[in-house]
Amino acid sequence: MKDNRNLVIGISLLIIGIIGLSALSGMRPAMGGMMGGGGMMIDRAGMKKMMKGMMGAQLPLGLDPEHLPDPRSSGAQLLVQYCTQCHELPGPGLHTADEWPSVDDRMNRRMRMMSGMMRDIEAPDNDELRTLVAYLQQHAQMPIDRARYTDLSAPAGKLFEATCSQCHPA
Repeated sequence: MKDNRNLVIGISLLIIGIIGLSALSGMRPAMGGMMGGGGMMIDRAGMKKMMKGMMGAQLPLGLDPEHLPDPRSSGAQLLVQYCTQCHELPGPGLHTADEWPSVDDRMNRRMRMMSGMMRDIEAPDNDELRTLVAYLQQHAQMPIDRARYTDLSAPAGKLFEATCSQCHPA
């Protein structure tokens, strides 16, 4: 009797394992647009779709590369080359000169991590990163000059601070 109980438990576990494997293999086609068989992203379109799903409205809307300041410069070319791997093309005016180094550092760390997991994500080398940061800082958004615009404490100025400063430096 005891031998039969162990046999029943063993067969039950085997059946549960087969059902579990069948369920997992059925999930692969559903993820096909984003993940390959090895759990790796298969293309940049899948990456952008995933990033948009995760980040939503926090991703830059994207510019046409010809609308960048000095679009033929090496900095602009590097911005297009590296930043559009995962999201749309950001403009240098998205951040201030003081903000760009930390943003670039965070994005570079992500690119380096992703380059180990994905076939077509590359990270800039140190010289390219310096060129990219210099370009972004040169064309960065200028924070408002509070000494020049003293009416920022007025109701309209407070409205600007509450609304516009969510995206623009105040």
